[in-house]
Amino acid sequence: MKILVTGANGHLGNNIVRYLLNENIQVFSGVRAGADVSMLTTLSTEIVTLDYKSVKQLSEIFSQGDVVIHTAAVFKRWARNAQKEIIDQNVNLSENIVNAAADAGIKKLIYISSLAALDDTQQPMDETSWNQLKQRPYSYSKSLSEQKAIQIAKERGLTISTLLPSAIIGENFNGLTPTLKIFADIVNNKLPMIPHFNFLFINVKDVARAAFLAIEYARDGERYIISDTCKYSIEQVFELAQRSFPQLKLKKPSIAPKPMLYFMACLGENISKITGKEPLLTVEDLNELWNASPQVNVSKAKRELGFEASAVEAGMLETFKFLNPALR
Repeated sequence: MKILVTGANGHLGNNIVRYLLNENIQVFSGVRAGADVSMLTTLSTEIVTLDYKSVKQLSEIFSQGDVVIHTAAVFKRWARNAQKEIIDQNVNLSENIVNAAADAGIKKLIYISSLAALDDTQQPMDETSWNQLKQRPYSYSKSLSEQKAIQIAKERGLTISTLLPSAIIGENFNGLTPTLKIFADIVNNKLPMIPHFNFLFINVKDVARAAFLAIEYARDGERYIISDTCKYSIEQVFELAQRSFPQLKLKKPSIAPKPMLYFMACLGENISKITGKEPLLTVEDLNELWNASPQVNVSKAKRELGFEASAVEAGMLETFKFLNPALR
């Protein structure tokens, strides 16, 4: 079996490549032109350049493999023109990937979506809902692009299964997602305040394992939540680091009041309209995460894929150690 991974230089992508190589599978690592491939250069994988705007070029590359695992996406929470820069780009990317996979005669497409694609007003979340909140452009884009992928795959007769991971943590990354930045700020003693934010986490290695299991066991057209079921607050994450690494002498910041964060989010968004740079915090981040109580039903992934999450706190410690090699 030969597998092609899109977005292979990213945090999830390169960990999937590593997992597959450990299973003695031949892997093609697909990346954008000019991408930082430093996480791949020491691995026994062929790096191929993908033009995500060209179905023809994608199809030619995909035809070298049997299975495509698609992780590439625009990961922005804010943009001056969210429709054009986030939503349309992710939907168009999905269309091109699915059409190219169908043209190439791929046996199966494993599409990595996100827990953000679900309606979080329905608790516990399961695979039957879709996020319809347009004011959250990234989450909305994940919902629309996944729906489009499933629709086109059905029309084209392509076997597709989608995975919906929660906030991904763990080692082997060369850039900071918003989630990883929280961990970096904690371990570097740069967290200014602790907001009442709650998350569901999953170790990146678990998502890689789930993608591998999905190749054999996931049913056509089905979605699977990949997550630990315990929520963690930023305060709990900080306290874990404080207990585990006393040598860092971490000083616990004060709890951030919500009105202050709301003011900072509004100010940051207004500044971003001028600079074009993504703000550190958005109003929708605050609305979504403040005192959140996310719950997920993971029984489908357990029953059909044989997947269970590993200890999430071990994944947190791996993240801290990767950020600060002196802790290893």
